[in-house]
Amino acid sequence: MRKSLLISSLLLATQAYASFDCKIIEVDGAKFDLSALAGTHSVNVIQDTPPSMTTMTWTINPCGALERNGNIPDNKQCPHGTYACGIQQVNVPGMDDPILTEIIPVAGELTVQDGDNADKTKVTELSPTFERLRNGADKNKEGVLVKLNGGQWGSSNSSLSTVIEYLCPRNDEEKEQGLTYIDWDTKILRLSYWTTHACENAFGEKPKDDDKNAPAKDDPSTKDHSWGWFTWFFILFVLGFAIYAIGGAWASYNRYGTTPMNNLPNHEIIRDIPYIVRDFFSKVLGTINGSNRGGYSAV
Repeated sequence: MRKSLLISSLLLATQAYASFDCKIIEVDGAKFDLSALAGTHSVNVIQDTPPSMTTMTWTINPCGALERNGNIPDNKQCPHGTYACGIQQVNVPGMDDPILTEIIPVAGELTVQDGDNADKTKVTELSPTFERLRNGADKNKEGVLVKLNGGQWGSSNSSLSTVIEYLCPRNDEEKEQGLTYIDWDTKILRLSYWTTHACENAFGEKPKDDDKNAPAKDDPSTKDHSWGWFTWFFILFVLGFAIYAIGGAWASYNRYGTTPMNNLPNHEIIRDIPYIVRDFFSKVLGTINGSNRGGYSAV
């Protein structure tokens, strides 16, 4: 009986682990893909507790349950189905091995006792929730906040949770920080993780309301695709002159029977423009032909 209960519990827990997918996280029009962070990530918090030194190691897997270590006894590592866990060890002077004092599964899908009934078990709910950080109080933050639940510790069956801020780094210093410890109040573990995978344009699509990376108005890349003010001025000038000339010629011909050129100011100069242009190009061609002869002219 107990064996069948154990098998069914493990199957239920295994199905629950696969329910969380950190590859597609969409919140408020922004998309995030944290699947590249799958695996074990740890941060140590060291306290000087004379005459000993206490180290709390917080470990998370953003995309699934922590892997089990077959070389460590089950009672010395985090339970099956743990997504976030803290292990506290105390180093005492004169002792070769540290003393394990606490194992705290702060988030996961854990197989625990169902109330006061020792023959029944249940799996805690991870129930992940997401929040786009740009919509929070600090508008300068870019990324996604992930809250994982289901943690339990001690006989009180109190629910624990882990809150992780995945932040888009703004400089190289923040990019190198990686996983960072913020706070632990015995109920909620707070961490931050600086990663480029938390940048909103890393998924390949920008949110509709995000124009942060839009080209500036003075960006040279945008000028190649639009006409400047001088081009528009020249086009309008040519069109206006054409309308003036054609309209004036039509009116003069209907009223006075005169040709269009006679009614334009300085019509003699305008009439001679084609001949001036022809003479100019003839001289240019003559100069070029003369230079090709090596400077000698025909006799």
